[in-house]
Amino acid sequence: MINVGTEASRWLFPSVTDPDKPLNDAWFRDRVWRPPLEKAEVRHIRVHDDRHTYASLMLRQAVPIVYISRQLGHSSIQVTVDLYGHFVPGADRHRAEGLAEANEEAAMGRDATPAQPVPAVERQPTP
Repeated sequence: MINVGTEASRWLFPSVTDPDKPLNDAWFRDRVWRPPLEKAEVRHIRVHDDRHTYASLMLRQAVPIVYISRQLGHSSIQVTVDLYGHFVPGADRHRAEGLAEANEEAAMGRDATPAQPVPAVERQPTP
């Protein structure tokens, strides 16, 4: 609630009782976040986990990473790429193709590692 004629809090989510303090995370979790999860009968997840789910699902749907970076409020797109780049469809395709090539070569008998000789067993002198 914004009171007309009052100074805005420096916090994006100020405390309900004191706008000079940040919102108490336990209050938010217990009174705002948990009730709808319980009503929907879904397991409890942390707010931060939901943020990761949002980002990964959006990337898997090929939403531009620049848009997601702005949505998450990251300081740069590099932060988003470092955290979520592995969710970009096809981003690591070259790794899978390299593995497929290695499997094909092994199947054709061109093993890069030659067979190693079996070490001789050391014999103990008999008394």
